[in-house]
Parts: sequence; C-alpha cells; structure tokens
Amino acid sequence: MTVDSTSEKGATGNRIVGNTMLNLGGYMVPMVVGLVTVPPMLHLLGPARFGALMLVFTALGYLTPLDLGIGRAATRSFAEAVGRGERERLSAIAWTSISFLFLIGIVGGLVFAAFVPLIVDRLLTVPPELRLEVKTSFFIAAGSL
Repeated sequence: MTVDSTSEKGATGNRIVGNTMLNLGGYMVPMVVGLVTVPPMLHLLGPARFGALMLVFTALGYLTPLDLGIGRAATRSFAEAVGRGERERLSAIAWTSISFLFLIGIVGGLVFAAFVPLIVDRLLTVPPELRLEVKTSFFIAAGSL
C-alpha cells in the first residue's frame, strides 16, 4: 500500500492556509473591534479617564512576561506526555503549572499593588478628582494578575 504524496501535500497545504487565516483573524478581529469601540469609549469616558484606562492596560501588558513561559512549557509537556501515551502525567503537569502561575500572580499582584500609590501620586499627572478612581483601577489590575 502506497501513500499518495500529492494528496498528503495538499492536505498539509490546506491546513497551513486555514491556520494562517485563523491566525490573521486573531489579529484582525480585535483591531476592527477597537476601531469601532474606541471612539465612543473615548467620548463617553473623556480624555483623562480614557488615558488612565490605557495606562492600566499598558501596565498589565508589561507584566504579562511574569508567566515566565510556564504556559508554553506546560503545553509542550502535555503534548509530549500524550504522544508517549503517558496520560497519568497530565494531572501533575497541570497542577504544577497552575500552582506556579498562581504563586507568581499573587506575588506579582502584591508587588504591583504596593507601588500603586507611588505610580498614581508621583509618577502620573492625574487630576485630583480622578485619583481615587485611577488608584482603584490599578488595584483591580493588580488583583487580576
């Protein structure tokens, strides 16, 4: 029995095209949603609140490397364990990675929360009437880590 290499290449090519389209969609959909939603949000929140929201999002973006690649490592370990038929390892891999991510998130969130007053009161120029609101937003962001 021989395998038709032409049909195999075609199937692989179709998967690559399909996955590329999904990848592009993963970038394009949020961009389109942002183009539609940001102007009304800016109008409703006002420049100061919108700017504070963007600073909170930026701070969270800078803190995302705190996962230290654990998610990717866990995914790779999962794939290797499934490939080798070692399904009993999956639970250990999951709990270990979740535990590390939880611990890193708690420590990172506490450190970030400790710096919120310094960030809002000293580093940023926040109108006095918005300081409590901005601090609360930053504390919520710290809690989300």
